[in-house]
Amino acid sequence: MNAIFRPEAAGTSARQHHVPAVAVLVLPGFSLLSLGAIIEPLALLEESAPALDHRTFGLATRQVRSRTGRDFRCDGEITALETAMMLGRAPRFLIICGGAQVTSEDMDQTLPMLRRAVRAGTRVIGIGSANLLLAEAGLLDGQAGAIHWTTAHAFGESFPNVEVISGLYALSGQTGTCAGEAATFDMIVDLIRREVSAAAAQTVCDHLLVSHPRLGKAPQPGAAGERVRYLPRVLQQVIGQMAENIETPLPAAQLLAMTGLSTRHLERMFRRHLGTSPMRYYLDMRLAAAYQLVTQSGLDLREVALATGFANVCTMSRRFKQQYGKTPSMLRKALAGIAV
Repeated sequence: MNAIFRPEAAGTSARQHHVPAVAVLVLPGFSLLSLGAIIEPLALLEESAPALDHRTFGLATRQVRSRTGRDFRCDGEITALETAMMLGRAPRFLIICGGAQVTSEDMDQTLPMLRRAVRAGTRVIGIGSANLLLAEAGLLDGQAGAIHWTTAHAFGESFPNVEVISGLYALSGQTGTCAGEAATFDMIVDLIRREVSAAAAQTVCDHLLVSHPRLGKAPQPGAAGERVRYLPRVLQQVIGQMAENIETPLPAAQLLAMTGLSTRHLERMFRRHLGTSPMRYYLDMRLAAAYQLVTQSGLDLREVALATGFANVCTMSRRFKQQYGKTPSMLRKALAGIAV
């Protein structure tokens, strides 16, 4: 039986007061895909890596209904976790698996516990809409937040102190964010690599038939298109031309001629709406395309450079490392060995 739908495991009552290394708080309306991506890899390692043992917790009840109407029975309720923390027994990680939306009731029940967890030294990670809870608690102020592209614009407007990024996940310091869905698996593999070993992460990937988990900085599919929707029409047109000319980048003068604007006016519009210059935005777009080809195709690096408008591999590699922290060859080697 699939682990997501299995009844309460035997021996759970004996573990009733056990505080796991990883506590997973499951909110109503949660994504089955996200929850499975958390608990399946951790369950695979439970015997060989007890340092990352896990338990699931519900809010008001142990029975939590998913976004698709399926019920999941958690190991315990949030009150048990709160009691343990008040007694000085806090988990190392608290992962909050968010639902389709976060309600005011979710916030009332969760925010005090979040703040208590942080004071106790627990690392808190939000998945999907649960990132709203972290932001409301002030835990993301001045930090990067990986927010699902469908809600990133509204999130940025609501929480201007959070640097909304289009990556899959961000793990830094005591808090972390993940856009959710399939990206949750990539984040959990990275967490296993950091907390257990690269070999353990490889074991999980091998068992679940995953060749190349993605890095946190990998761009979210669909994020760029959603962002463009909110821009003035002239910027949409310029960015559209950029997207159509990745292999042979257009010069700045040609892009400018399409708009009928002055250089200064176009620069000002880009900085106001996108926080960067036109040519930097264009470069970022080409680098994102290069990232996809490096991680998801068998093209050699010379072919990748040509396909994304770089004169040679050296130039692409230098820019790529500035953007993603690794050269394309380093990234491919790291993904092959999981030690990213």
